[in-house]
Amino acid sequence: MLQQITFDIDSLIREADVDAAPAWRGAPLRYHEDYYSPQELDAAFERYKFEHGLFGCIPRSHMWNRDFHRDAAVLSVGGHELHLYSADTRCDDLFGRQDHQHQAGELPNALTHQVVCPTCQWHTIDAHEYNVLEAWHDHALPGWRDLPVIPQKQQGDRSKPKTQPRIATWV
Repeated sequence: MLQQITFDIDSLIREADVDAAPAWRGAPLRYHEDYYSPQELDAAFERYKFEHGLFGCIPRSHMWNRDFHRDAAVLSVGGHELHLYSADTRCDDLFGRQDHQHQAGELPNALTHQVVCPTCQWHTIDAHEYNVLEAWHDHALPGWRDLPVIPQKQQGDRSKPKTQPRIATWV
């Protein structure tokens, strides 16, 4: 009984905090494919969690979020930045619940990925993570696909000092 009262009080406090918060004017608190900066995407996801709580926030919101399993460090090359996001746009009974509805075709119905380069206000979206990462490389490092690959016979065992001069000569 005491646990339920504590839960109810926490819910009332959260509702009062949400009611007192200023109206949200940032990135949409749902799935979208428009460009927003990483700061705007992060702020929107934080706002969603503030309004709706943490439980199930990724599958329920369908919002862009950073992968919490990875290092949050941002890759920066030649003035370009790589910010990687994903959105779970699957909206089915996968988790034993169907707690909200969408219009047909509103969501891609896949684990969707996005890379953002805020320097250029550039982004790309795809169902496959490797596609967005390759697209960012094309954007930030044009010509990277034409770089030669060190032949296997030249690589040898890179940990052995005798292979280093061979690789340097090839390069």
